[in-house]
Amino acid sequence: MAKEHFKIIPVKKILENTASHFNNVSLDTISSSDLDNLRNWKNAHRKYFFLKSIITKKMQLQWFEEFKQRDDDYMFILNYEENKIGCIGYRLLDGLVDIYNVILGNKSFASKGLMSFAIKLLCSYILDNYKSDITVRVLLDNPARKWYEKNGFEEVGVKSDYVLMKFNADNFKFIKYNILPL
Repeated sequence: MAKEHFKIIPVKKILENTASHFNNVSLDTISSSDLDNLRNWKNAHRKYFFLKSIITKKMQLQWFEEFKQRDDDYMFILNYEENKIGCIGYRLLDGLVDIYNVILGNKSFASKGLMSFAIKLLCSYILDNYKSDITVRVLLDNPARKWYEKNGFEEVGVKSDYVLMKFNADNFKFIKYNILPL
């Protein structure tokens, strides 16, 4: 079964009271043309991920072929003003929705709130489409733990090498979005 390709975009009318640059954000499901970016971004940040080894082109291609066969496993490219600046994914794992591979690949877009907006946009989509808790597994030494806390995640468990964090939607400002085919 072929995976559906789509784009999640915020409803622009809803964004009138927020920073105008968020009007130019979209989360697009990945295609084979994104594999080099994904591999390069993951390799550049590998010390913060479970897989520490360098990902080769062959390994990335094998991952992509397996990924395409998995239902409920989606990876998105964060597009901003037609620039591919990062990625974020989610999958069903152990009965939970697990957000993974959250990477700002292009550092020239750092400190603009774009990754925070992306995770909130994705959480809005997940809350509409799944009835499971939203979680993230963060390595103990990953400085992004504080970033996840600022974006609504709370630590709920500690394992030998990672912290399990759960999204708390109590004070969440849902982002209305549209789905467009790619």
